Amino acid sequence: MVRFPGPVLCVIAFVLAPCFVWAQLQQTERYEKEFKYSDGVFSIISLGEEGIFLIRDRDKFEGGKKIWEAIHLDANLKEKKTISLPMETRNRLIGYERSPGQVLLLYRQGDTEKNNIEMIEVNLYGDEHPRHVVKPELAMSFTHFTRVGNSAILGGYVNREPSVLLYELGAKSMKIIPGFFQKDSELVDLRVNVNNTFNIVLIERSQRDERRVVFQTYDEKGQLLLEDVVTLDDRRTLQAGLTSMLVREDLILLGTWGEGNAKQSNGFFAMPIDPFQDQKIKYTAFGELNHYLDYMKENRARRIRENTQQVVSAGGIPNFINYVMPYRIQEYEGGFLLFAEAYSPSSTFSDFARPYGPYYYSPYYSPYGWYYPGYGRLYSRPYSYGYRSRNEEIKTYQSMVISFAPDGTVQWDHSLQLDDVRRGGLEQVADFHYMNGHLIFLEKDESEIKARWILPEDGEDDETVTQKILLPNPDDEIRSEKEEEGGIQYWYGNTFFVWGYHTIRNNTMKERVREVFYINKVEVN
Repeated sequence: MVRFPGPVLCVIAFVLAPCFVWAQLQQTERYEKEFKYSDGVFSIISLGEEGIFLIRDRDKFEGGKKIWEAIHLDANLKEKKTISLPMETRNRLIGYERSPGQVLLLYRQGDTEKNNIEMIEVNLYGDEHPRHVVKPELAMSFTHFTRVGNSAILGGYVNREPSVLLYELGAKSMKIIPGFFQKDSELVDLRVNVNNTFNIVLIERSQRDERRVVFQTYDEKGQLLLEDVVTLDDRRTLQAGLTSMLVREDLILLGTWGEGNAKQSNGFFAMPIDPFQDQKIKYTAFGELNHYLDYMKENRARRIRENTQQVVSAGGIPNFINYVMPYRIQEYEGGFLLFAEAYSPSSTFSDFARPYGPYYYSPYYSPYGWYYPGYGRLYSRPYSYGYRSRNEEIKTYQSMVISFAPDGTVQWDHSLQLDDVRRGGLEQVADFHYMNGHLIFLEKDESEIKARWILPEDGEDDETVTQKILLPNPDDEIRSEKEEEGGIQYWYGNTFFVWGYHTIRNNTMKERVREVFYINKVEVN
């Protein structure tokens, strides 16, 4: 762990942002570890104020077991503990969830849906790491994994029908939550609330006239607490969706919608949860937003806005569509902020609705095609396991934040244009945070961090700051950055972390070249 000198950081912030006194970007800590590619790539799990949890397959063996290495870093990126986890050689890490003082890891013993699963409770401050080997009664492909209190919740499919399992860690018992196994239905979201309850969202995908979205909330024992059922517009289909987490007292379902079975989206939807009265889903087309089309040339954006206005006024569905994936929701005093990114898949993708999974394009299986649950807890970095296919490429070109009022009305939106970031799979590229009335976007662009501050209500007053990723000493120089294996993520409070792999040369010792994995702590004000 390296702490950067305070005066240096102040000078950097002052030079880079002289006219925007509240736009400050500081890199305050650094973790660096030399590595060899044979050691495996780290998975990075944010623990909030408890720090960061790193885990990787070392591809080393002891006593016939494969050794996995786990490292706990505190909030100052100082190593607190290193743990060796001997695992069966066929075990694959497929999910994780954090809770105070602990990380719960989910492994599958082999590649088929009939294999056992193994859960490991990794204690951050103790030496005991209980293991649970479970043989599911049914062959199940998993799509969601989380933890509520002392129960692990697993969602997925049995013979193309959604199912949710609850495993009580203390009692070591598994049960099936009743009410699922419905044909022509998709498990869209499974998310934990801050009060130790969890939400489940099902959407009917049948071709009949009346389709529904079902929102349910359960306690940690699997008892149904709330259910809200809303009939869908027969012309529109809800695609990806995320639920809020009761940081506020109200709940909402936000996501993307399209027409029919299309994989591209026409816009965003909002469904406030209220089981005691009828409510309608609010649909917003991309062309109705103020900044969604900012990545386009002005004339084309104007034509799309005008056409959208005419079609919506006539009660129709605008024909402008994009590939868009929502990733997370931030709840704040004004309502809900939805973060999403627009992308373009390469032409080498042969089919977006492959009937069997998991597969590389998305690490999540769904019989209705791709679905990436964003802030979900299934393992989302398949390149760590050597799955990368160089023939498959995703180009992400825009990040966006849309503010929704509690009733689902769009209040404002802003976007961040990306420089056509190309990855070997669909994954979040940039991130954001809203604090003190300011919207802040951050992205990692090769060896630089780019940050944009916006006063969202004003819409005009903004500032962009670009900063090199700081190194341990001034004689260090980045020779190369492995762009496909790094990124930036919101952490906690006013902090983000940026990570990656690069080659560093020390200019005073030119023969000294090192390959390192790094994490830098980034503070914004």
